[in-house]
Amino acid sequence: MPIPKSVYAVAIAAGLAAALPTAEVAFAQPAPGAAAHKAQEEHRARPSRIEGRLAFLKTELKITDAQSQQWNAFADVLRQQDKARRERFEQYRATKKPDASALERLERRQKASEARAEEMKAFLAAFRPLYAALDEQQKKTADELFSWAHRHRMHRR
Repeated sequence: MPIPKSVYAVAIAAGLAAALPTAEVAFAQPAPGAAAHKAQEEHRARPSRIEGRLAFLKTELKITDAQSQQWNAFADVLRQQDKARRERFEQYRATKKPDASALERLERRQKASEARAEEMKAFLAAFRPLYAALDEQQKKTADELFSWAHRHRMHRR
């Protein structure tokens, strides 16, 4: 018994209908480099989160009015470091060479490491008086907030 032409037509139409949405999706995908470029542009425009971090720390540490002088000095150092870090990053992006030699890349790493070491010195100089002004419960909270394990958990989120 021969298959009617209408059955063939329905089968072909169904096959085309099933294929069309995937074809549209395939054509709608951006070029591979476009997504990376868009992500870079978004990263550039991303605002600083330092004020949110400071608010979180101040709340978690339960900073009192009596501790506000030490807190403000500490917060100012963190703000300055955030600004300097962002400026260094933009300078790095502006001067980055895709064909840099191994020596040039290692020299950049050395400069970055030196900058991080200087940041840590300034951080500690501001953190010591704040830590000394904290009560025992606040110190316990600070020990947890500034531990490696806490930072590791926060970065995994």
